[in-house]
This record gives sequence, C-alpha cells and structure tokens, in this order.
Amino acid sequence: MPRLDFFKLYFTDAVVDLLVVKTSRYAQQYISSNVIPTHSSVNEWYPTDHNEMFAFLGLCMLMGIVYKPTLNMYWSSDLIYKTGIFGETMPRDRFLLILHFLDFADNETLDPKDPDRNRLGKIRPMINLVRERCTAVYSPPRDVCIDESLVLFKGRLPFKQFIHMKRARFSIKIYQLCTASGILLDFLVYHGRMSHELLTFPNHLFTVSELSLLTLMSNFPNKGHRLFVDNFYTTPGMA
Repeated sequence: MPRLDFFKLYFTDAVVDLLVVKTSRYAQQYISSNVIPTHSSVNEWYPTDHNEMFAFLGLCMLMGIVYKPTLNMYWSSDLIYKTGIFGETMPRDRFLLILHFLDFADNETLDPKDPDRNRLGKIRPMINLVRERCTAVYSPPRDVCIDESLVLFKGRLPFKQFIHMKRARFSIKIYQLCTASGILLDFLVYHGRMSHELLTFPNHLFTVSELSLLTLMSNFPNKGHRLFVDNFYTTPGMA
C-alpha cells in the first residue's frame, strides 16, 4: 500500500474538510472584525479548498523531514538552500496566509476567560477525529502497552511539562496505547483538567494517570488482551 494511503487512513476527507471549513470561517471572522491595512497580505485571502489544504498538510509534514531554520528558506531560490517542491506546490505567501488562519474549532463557542474551559478546545474536534481513526483502522494483537510520550514544545502553554532528565525537557505529555510494533491505538493529551474526557468511577478515587489507563483501554474490553505498563501505573488501586 502506498504511503499516501496509510496517511489517509488517519487524515481522512472528514479531517481535511474540517480544516477547510474552520480555517475559512476564521479568516472571514477576522477580516470582518478588524481593520486590515491596505499593504497587508490578508487582503489577498480567498477561501481554501480540500486539495489546497491537503497540499498544505503535505508541506507541513515535509518540513519535519527537511529542516531549515526559517519558513522563508523553504522557498529560497538560492542554490544552497533551494528545495523546489515547496515553490512548485504552493506559493510562499499563500502558505503563510493559510498558516495564519489555520483553525480547528468554532471560536465563537469558546470562552477564553472561563476557568473551567476545555484547555484543548481549540483543537478538540481534530483530536477527536484522529482518535476515532486510530481505534477503527487497526485490530490489535493480544499484547498492548500504555506509556507516556513527550512531544517537544517550547512555546507558552499552561500545561507544558518540564522534566530536566529528558531530552525534550519542555514538552507536552501524551498518554498512548500502542501495540508491540508501535502502532498507535489511542491517545490522550495531558492538560491538567481532564474531567471532560476521562472515565468516572463514583465509588473509587483514581489518579489522573490511573483514569487515563482505564479510559484508553475502554475500547478494548473483554477481548483477551495483555496490557503491559511500567511501575508508574502499577498501583494498589489499579490492581
């Protein structure tokens, strides 16, 4: 199976169409509610579509393989830095404009001042769609594993982790359910207040890590799986 087909198993048309709708809506809201200077590139905006968004995602993934210090250098015509596929796929200014308005949710339904808000509300629709695909596209063998993964992130984020012994010292913590071969079956992004997405057990007091384990395994009950975890999860409560 071609690699593109594997990618489409997780980033389905529904995921790409979500980005198209939310990005175009946010751009329209921004333009209608702000005074745009005549020299601003925002004046060049026009609604994106499915094919263009798919190409945008492809370039974003390629940037993780072909590393350059700045975004502009990906479109450089200098023979030392030139990588032709970027300019051939999409003009630089158009890429930056889509990146500027890239959105995953309806901002009018989110209240940034609400102390009880979902901290992942801005990207929650995207996360939910990808999680559904992780569970649906692969039937796991007997042995599965749950562990933490750290994603390097140095920006401003209230739930960013700092673990000085790790290579990615500033990072976002993700609880992952995987097979022995590393195929991702489900995941949870740790953001402190996770009551909206974790299972609840009224008669038991579980920690967030314990509830994360129970939530990740909730899609695979009574199927004969053997779950492997480290000592972080092996508590009396879980036993």
